[in-house]
Amino acid sequence: MNLLAFISSTDSDLLDAVIAACREFGGSVDALANWTVDPAWKSTTNAGLCRFERLHTFDAEQDADGWDLVAMGGAISVNRALTAEQAAQVLRHEIGHAIAEAHCPGAGHGLPWREAAAALGYEGGQYATEEECESIRRGNLATGAEKVVARCTGCDFEVTRARYGSRDWRRFAHTCPDGTVSPMANVGRQGPKV
Repeated sequence: MNLLAFISSTDSDLLDAVIAACREFGGSVDALANWTVDPAWKSTTNAGLCRFERLHTFDAEQDADGWDLVAMGGAISVNRALTAEQAAQVLRHEIGHAIAEAHCPGAGHGLPWREAAAALGYEGGQYATEEECESIRRGNLATGAEKVVARCTGCDFEVTRARYGSRDWRRFAHTCPDGTVSPMANVGRQGPKV
């Protein structure tokens, strides 16, 4: 779905903030015309993702190398396991990337991104919060994307992963005087189907 159409249909205050942030960076909201959004993205690890794409045309008479940057676009994805409030914050974070990248290529999590994200009302940092991570983990367990792959023999502490892996299970920071963390017998070396 088109990013601007999605924002205008879900949050008019955010649309106003996006327009103001684009103007603050010396551009217009047209810089986001080629962006799409996937609000129901399935990821086992990320709260959100912003992928950039530069759209070029070839014109031999344009300049020495023949390529002309026509527009920039991309895709923003928000994990479907997040609550509505968390998803709104992640969307602001990712739109901040889109605005910063459109006006300052290579911005990453630098000052242009921080200013754009703050102008949109984003309240977090550059990484997902503990609550967002827990929502993603609960969503992964509910959909079967993660399985219990190891359990403590003494207190039933569980280790969950999307795949089995081949690491030493004693490396987990879990101390129990009555048991040790060991792999589950029913999860084979190939790991669970995801």
